[in-house]
Amino acid sequence: TIKMALIVSQRPSIQQSSSPHTTSKKSSLEYRYQNMPGRGRERRKFPVVLYEILSDPRNFHIIYWMPHGRSWRIHDREKLAKVLCPRHFNHCKFESFTRSATG
Repeated sequence: TIKMALIVSQRPSIQQSSSPHTTSKKSSLEYRYQNMPGRGRERRKFPVVLYEILSDPRNFHIIYWMPHGRSWRIHDREKLAKVLCPRHFNHCKFESFTRSATG
């Protein structure tokens, strides 16, 4: 988020020309900002996404709620990293998932 804020604050202003024959073009910095990965879709918080993953019965063979419902358990670390993480997050590493889960 710091990098995004830095990019936004460095965005140059676009000057409008009074000539009808010129068109204003977006600066390359603005173009890069708008085409960054994750732009165009709302970024959801990790606990919300994790709850959706845990609530989906198709994922019970990978990750599931414990019977008492107060915690969850990962059954297959490899499938979590290779299947669920790329589908729901911007990474495919188990370590990144655990880092997000622990705070």
